[in-house]
Amino acid sequence: MQKNTYSNILKATSIFGGVQIITMIIGALREKVVAILLGPIGIGTIGILTSLITLVSSFVSLGVPTSSVKYIAEKKGSKLKIIFIVRRIVLVTAILGLLTTILFANDICFLIFGNHETSNIYSIMITGFAVLFYGIENGELSILQATRKIKEIAKARIFSSVIGLIFSIPIYYIWRIDGIAYSLVLIYLINCLVVFYYSENYKLKQGKLKFIEFVTESKGIITLGFFITLSTIIMSLVNFITKSYILSIGSITDLGYYETGNKLVNGYASLVFVAMAKDYFPRISAVNKNNTKIEELANTQIDIALLFLFPIIIFFSVSAEFILRVLYSIDFIIVKSYIIIAIIGLIFKLVSWTLSYIILAKGESLIFFLYEIFGGFILLISNYLGFKYYGLQGLGAAFLIYNILYCIILLILNNIKFNIRIKFNLGIKLISFLIIISLITCINLFVISNLILNIIIVILSILFSIHQLNRKISLKNLIKRR
Repeated sequence: MQKNTYSNILKATSIFGGVQIITMIIGALREKVVAILLGPIGIGTIGILTSLITLVSSFVSLGVPTSSVKYIAEKKGSKLKIIFIVRRIVLVTAILGLLTTILFANDICFLIFGNHETSNIYSIMITGFAVLFYGIENGELSILQATRKIKEIAKARIFSSVIGLIFSIPIYYIWRIDGIAYSLVLIYLINCLVVFYYSENYKLKQGKLKFIEFVTESKGIITLGFFITLSTIIMSLVNFITKSYILSIGSITDLGYYETGNKLVNGYASLVFVAMAKDYFPRISAVNKNNTKIEELANTQIDIALLFLFPIIIFFSVSAEFILRVLYSIDFIIVKSYIIIAIIGLIFKLVSWTLSYIILAKGESLIFFLYEIFGGFILLISNYLGFKYYGLQGLGAAFLIYNILYCIILLILNNIKFNIRIKFNLGIKLISFLIIISLITCINLFVISNLILNIIIVILSILFSIHQLNRKISLKNLIKRR
């Protein structure tokens, strides 16, 4: 039974992981083009507008794209009705997001840039259409996720990334910074169209849904989604406030450096987190009444994801300067200090990320909201103090501290509330990996940093992960079944 669980989770994680690697490469190419054509200012502008898109979407979406995964996944015979309801709610909230961005563009411009320049206001208004497409795309992806359409999600992600790259580069080349808002709209439009191409046209066979029935069925989705929205807004605001704070006492260049470090640490490691979330959340939602099964799935997911994450962390720890030179330029070497400190926090983030989905699968919306508030407060204070006293390096330390404390909160909460805990052997493995990563980083920084040695270390970490995965489930047999 356990071997079968490992096999299923490993298969899903490897598929989504492969997709993330491909999209990561495509994203790196786009980042390289932006760095060359637009520099740190361009990267900073894209970062702040992207944050605006996610922030507005978080406000108006009611959390339906996330909460709907639980309700669709746990339903046995009435999925069509829930999918119909989800699509209608998503469409309405996405349109609301567009109107909100356009109507309040002037105020948003002042909050972000501290002025009312016409060009900035127009950029924000144009970005409203990206909010529209982003909202619709998220809704459709949640349906694919809940119905476990793994291959369809994989294809949609790859093709939308490729097409988005092809069409966005000419815009940056011709219009430079003035084309950023248009490029974001085009990218999210392409994402939306591609996702719809791969989704099914789920139709209600029992006829039209009455309004009263629609409201009744929507209650659970919207209630859970409401608290998810509040928690998402908190984290989006923390992110937004942090960037605004960097702009207020620093510069747009400092923000560009922060965006670069944040994307390298979070963005490229997200190939593991996104891969696990796409399959893991609907999987535990389907068995959310069985704590023993959830504990087994959670521990298995952490174990497998850790082996995927380990070589990535090692690679970034010993190759931060090289990565920055290749993906960006020599101007971005200053970001190295942020990466080396923050990257260790990913181990703690892996554990907390896995455990937080248990709260959602259980439908404990208020608990989820309360610990997200506390986590957001910790992150905001850490970012404030870190940047004020230690600059970019302090922000890296803030990321690490936040993830350690957040992880401890989730470990205690799941143990007390659901009697779900990390198994002893897995805990020892997590601690061992942390020690190994810290030692390698310290040796590379203070003792010796040699290109050949670093390459050997990275290769050994990859071989170790492959060997450990193969011990749990034959990779050869898994590949044959695929």
